[in-house]
Amino acid sequence: RALGMKHISPQQPGRSAGATTTASWIRQRHSPQGTTLFPEPRPTRSKTLHRRAAFNSDRSDLVEFLREDLDHLFDDQGIDVRAYDDRVLFRDPITSYNTIQGYVSNIKFLRTIFRPKFTLHNIKQTGEDEISFRWTMDMVVAGIDRELVFTGTSKLGVNPRTNRFCSHIDTWDAVRNQEYFSLEAFVHMLGQLTVQRSEALRGEVLLKRDAYEVVQRD
Repeated sequence: RALGMKHISPQQPGRSAGATTTASWIRQRHSPQGTTLFPEPRPTRSKTLHRRAAFNSDRSDLVEFLREDLDHLFDDQGIDVRAYDDRVLFRDPITSYNTIQGYVSNIKFLRTIFRPKFTLHNIKQTGEDEISFRWTMDMVVAGIDRELVFTGTSKLGVNPRTNRFCSHIDTWDAVRNQEYFSLEAFVHMLGQLTVQRSEALRGEVLLKRDAYEVVQRD
């Protein structure tokens, strides 16, 4: 594969230390009849490590859960809402919700207006109660032959009491002002609707800035 860079015209703009918990809902996609879907997390014995862990909390189960669950972000199956607290803060430069119902409604709205494609590039634990991943979002606007492309980073916060996600904060690579409501981000989005993407930009967009894109081609 080859990487190509194409310049484009700028557009206007508590818990005990060392304890690990494993929530069984991560492995209970289809809970047997008569069993409790959300049992209380139980402490597990720490395994002997040959080197000191980077974080006191091991979120590897949630990392692997997200790696699989994000594949269903825009399909008929959808994300597993059991992984989120009822009160969850979702925010990007132009969108803000405080409940899981609002978050799911936003996903459904995007599926209705666009033909969205989500690509996960990498994912890892980046804090005691934080998981981060990089992504590309490609959304085709039905009927007008226009395409919106965004790249960015998501940081998901984990509630240590429930072992569920309690926040999801997105940042976009193309804008400086990430705070909701970012007029810069809104203008950046509208600017993509006014022009048709060049064939020279076809490929997987790894990084989208306001003035250029890094594209990987087969």
